[in-house]
Amino acid sequence: MISRTDFLPDFGILISGTSDLTFALQNDFSKFGFSDVHCTDHQRCMEEVLKSEPDVVILVAEGHEAVAMELCYMLKLSIRAHGARVVVLAPNYQPETALEFFKAGADDCLGSPFPFELLCYRLLRQVQTSVSASTSILQFRNGQQSLQIDKESYQAFLNNIAIHLTRKEFELLFQMANEPGKIFSREELFRAVWKENTSPNGRTIDVHILRLRKKVGEHYFSTLKGVGYRFNTRS
Repeated sequence: MISRTDFLPDFGILISGTSDLTFALQNDFSKFGFSDVHCTDHQRCMEEVLKSEPDVVILVAEGHEAVAMELCYMLKLSIRAHGARVVVLAPNYQPETALEFFKAGADDCLGSPFPFELLCYRLLRQVQTSVSASTSILQFRNGQQSLQIDKESYQAFLNNIAIHLTRKEFELLFQMANEPGKIFSREELFRAVWKENTSPNGRTIDVHILRLRKKVGEHYFSTLKGVGYRFNTRS
């Protein structure tokens, strides 16, 4: 039987809608043990998503199918960087309606009424799929700040704003962030990123780390004198 411990401790849920189902779901999730559950309306959903970065957005489409469908499309464009999933609840569920929501980018679509436990199983499946499908995307949160590093697109985002990085800066960042807490020697980093055994200039790594500190954030990088560098997930 599914339980709250099957999900990550900081698992966040945002429910968008104004019907009774919206607030009933919030109450059910709270009873189930989720502390990070918020409700909003469709008009303010995008703003709330960018602020709280939930793991799952639940769109309650009751009476507002067209609005929810447009919102679904916008959400998938906006939250692609940090891999949140969008689940649609359509009380007037029809196969044709579900198909349109999937075309708009929904990860799952359910009709109601439905057992709450079924919804939890579906959410868990979505999260597990998200993790396995996005191993090339690293995600970190530090207080109110978020950092996403997407290996496939060679892009990094700080609070959902793209950071301009050179190819070597990105590869160096991904190499370190992929093993947070590990201490990398300069030689190890040079071999991994520049694909050469020795650096022609001992300052190459130092200069690139300095640039990353300025672009990504000072607190993400630690220097161990005489040893090397480490990527930090906390200040």
